Amino acid sequence: MSKCRCPKIDTAQYDGKSEDWENKCFYFHPINNLMHKPMGLEEKRIALKKEIIERRYDFIDDKMVLCEWTPFKGRIMMNIKKPEKYDENFFIFDQGEVYSFVFKGKSSKLKQEISDRCSQMELEHSLPAQKVWVWHLHCKECAKAKDNLAVIFIKT
Repeated sequence: MSKCRCPKIDTAQYDGKSEDWENKCFYFHPINNLMHKPMGLEEKRIALKKEIIERRYDFIDDKMVLCEWTPFKGRIMMNIKKPEKYDENFFIFDQGEVYSFVFKGKSSKLKQEISDRCSQMELEHSLPAQKVWVWHLHCKECAKAKDNLAVIFIKT
């Protein structure tokens, strides 16, 4: 039996919160999704983190790995300090609030939860959701054995 590698975080710091991510920098890799589910997530996390270390970038948070919520092709990314030189694999957020919510439940319910949260954001803030990212808080070993735990980030 393999050792659990689930990130340990305090979900209370993310549930129902908003934050200004203007000028926040992320390093990314492309990832294939199958109907919003990232394929090979654990391997991609390891490769992404390794590349950031090799390029000598500084992590802001080395636990948070965000997956772009797309049906087929997306990005997996980690928050880094803005590098001094341009790199084609990083991007910087423009203006806009990012709202976060914690999801715990069956993976089959995540899509509906995200849809409901996006609708809620549009009603409350009169702005449509522009992008959604998911931080999956379970490792490969625990994904099928436990309820899924994730933080949903919605940019308006």
